[in-house]
Amino acid sequence: MQRYVAKIHEVNAASRQLFEKALGFQESNRVACFGEVHYQLHCADPRVREWMEPMQAGLQYRLYEQGERGEAGAGAGTGPGGSG
Repeated sequence: MQRYVAKIHEVNAASRQLFEKALGFQESNRVACFGEVHYQLHCADPRVREWMEPMQAGLQYRLYEQGERGEAGAGAGTGPGGSG
């Protein structure tokens, strides 16, 4: 994943302000026929790491090698409290 994209209706001033001012997204496009304003934030932005670190701290996961077979759901990580 390279970026996060938010699509917000142009009349939704509160959400637009949140994404612009508080979260640091930048306007990237306008789609007049849908009345949308698109915002993006690249994953290389240091703010993204600040958001993700607390979420990742509680996750448990295992990477599977290609071709490895296991129980149902093999290849997917397990969440908190899961076995794996």
